[in-house]
Amino acid sequence: MAKYVALIALSLIASGCGRSATEELTQLSEEFVDTTLAFSPSAATAAGLHTLRKLNLDEMLDDMSPANLDRQRQFYEDFNDRLSKLNTGKLTPEDRADVLILQNQCALAILDLSEVQSYLHNPTVYVEILGNALFTPFTLEYAPKPDRIRSILARLQKVPLLLNQASTNLTSAPLVWTQLAMEENQGNIDLVDRTMRAAVPADGPCAPPFPPTHAMSTLAPPCRP
Repeated sequence: MAKYVALIALSLIASGCGRSATEELTQLSEEFVDTTLAFSPSAATAAGLHTLRKLNLDEMLDDMSPANLDRQRQFYEDFNDRLSKLNTGKLTPEDRADVLILQNQCALAILDLSEVQSYLHNPTVYVEILGNALFTPFTLEYAPKPDRIRSILARLQKVPLLLNQASTNLTSAPLVWTQLAMEENQGNIDLVDRTMRAAVPADGPCAPPFPPTHAMSTLAPPCRP
């Protein structure tokens, strides 16, 4: 879902350039972009949103707790209701297209959070959150390298919490998804243990030593054939 949020955010920002929109739609669009990206700090970093309301999103990991997932579902339902009350007859064709994009994104999020519930059955959701959260600040030069390394270290400190949430949420998973998640997660471990450690020596000026990654290998969701 985070990938879709980032793409939608960039699409809305791009479509807003060079056009006039009603004040209400502009406000709604900005609220949607900021709020949905804040739901996924790993996607926010990739989309170029690094701080929001004094929060350093680059140092945060996605909150996959049941309470926060419920807050997300409630936001999308409420936001979709607000969109339905817009007087689209007074909007330009471009504005109406933006409304449709927002409505479709809300519907997709509600479907996943309420019915599909991939966070209960697909362990790759968590592995890919972690991979994106680490890989993006390591490769995108949006800030000086020492700052990006410190952000990576801050996120690594939060890995146990994310894995605890994964263990709590995952009730069952097809064997093929579990195997895929384990393979992808090994890529995350290699990224930290080999690539990042080699790029940032423990005694270098950029950051303190990387913490051990043994916790990252504990993701072993329940599976069923």
